Amino acid sequence: MLRFLKPIVTTFMVVVLGCSLAACGQNNTVKENAIRTKNEMHRLETKSLPNGMKSTHNAKELANRADQVTGVNKATVFLHKKEALVGLDVTDTGKRAIIEKQVYAALIGQYPEFNIHVTSDRGIQEKIGKLDNGLTNGHPVNTLAHDVAVIIRAIGNAVTAPIK
Repeated sequence: MLRFLKPIVTTFMVVVLGCSLAACGQNNTVKENAIRTKNEMHRLETKSLPNGMKSTHNAKELANRADQVTGVNKATVFLHKKEALVGLDVTDTGKRAIIEKQVYAALIGQYPEFNIHVTSDRGIQEKIGKLDNGLTNGHPVNTLAHDVAVIIRAIGNAVTAPIK
């Protein structure tokens, strides 16, 4: 009788262990992402320029500088406190990563007071454009930090996705 019970108990333990391990990753990942987004929003809402310095640059200046980089058709820039979101329309999609790095280098050298986030992903670029258009057309300012945090996270995910 014990001979028949041992495989049943072993199978039951393997199933229970497998189910418990499979369920662990899902909720923690969702909770961690929600916490990260909330922390990012708080960081964006409370961040100010160092030493009380005021930014005299506008998004158009950064976009003009990004447009000068070879391979950029059009740059869309949205500024929020110290964050600069830069969306690029590039001529050669095969060299997207190189063009993004060149734009980043050009902007960070000239505008070191900003945290610059550059992407040539069409979907994220459109979100940056909508955010810019929405602000001039009555976008709710209280959701602005959240929207910026979501876009920054999307840019980060787009950069690290091939590595995963």
